[in-house]
Amino acid sequence: MKIYLIRHAETEWNVSKRLQGWGDGPLTENGRLQSAKLGERLKSIKFNSIYCSTSGRARTTLSIALKDANAEYLDSLREISLGSWEGRSQAEIEKENPVQFDNFWHHPEHFSVDGGETFFDIYRRTGEVLRLLAQKEQNDFIILSHTIAIRAMMSSVLGKDVSQIWDGEYLKPTAITCIDYSSGNFKLIYFGDANHLE
Repeated sequence: MKIYLIRHAETEWNVSKRLQGWGDGPLTENGRLQSAKLGERLKSIKFNSIYCSTSGRARTTLSIALKDANAEYLDSLREISLGSWEGRSQAEIEKENPVQFDNFWHHPEHFSVDGGETFFDIYRRTGEVLRLLAQKEQNDFIILSHTIAIRAMMSSVLGKDVSQIWDGEYLKPTAITCIDYSSGNFKLIYFGDANHLE
């Protein structure tokens, strides 16, 4: 069984380099175009079910890519909660709290922020939901989520440490990652494919 993990499209907060977490920047016009291109790409992928983060940017991406999609929306697929950092610029946060800003990007196992989750929290949360969905489903399915959430669930089911969450290339908006699930085991097939944007 194949599981397709898809990042949402570009938002205004992505462009202005504001951290989102559970906050929500609206899609840019480019993001809406990316969503439409994702929809074209998905015509070539067979899937039985769709699971989507409850965040607005994920829901909007899905509604453009797959109009009238019959999806199940789950809070457990939301991005890492960034508490007091949400909606603020990266430059402002780095100036105010350089140690934790550096931890966020380079030492996730040491990261913490007031009112937010740790990388361990999202590692557990997303790993658990991915395992439950894999056991529940019998056919290929889609999960539409967020950068860190996708990296965390992959790290969890592939047996990687929290410190390795940022390993690998940049996950572009609407990029597709494919994992195979068989007899309780997960295997990465490909990571971050965004050829549909070219």
